[in-house]
Amino acid sequence: DHNDQNKKHKMATIENNNVVTLRGKAALRRNLLDFEQSLRASNIFQEITLPLSSVVRESDIAFTLQGKLNNDFQLQ
Repeated sequence: DHNDQNKKHKMATIENNNVVTLRGKAALRRNLLDFEQSLRASNIFQEITLPLSSVVRESDIAFTLQGKLNNDFQLQ
């Protein structure tokens, strides 16, 4: 099923310094890059880090992405 190929499994943690770490698995590199781009476009994060090692593979990609929350979204 095509929809099953696009599913991403994610887990998120937020650290005291307002850095969010997302760990997950993307079926395809394009899905992961689209996900990263949507996070950048959301303006929730002031910076996002996706290691190059996460986009080397074409499919079945385990990834760790980090983003620092913008001031409006930071935990107090």
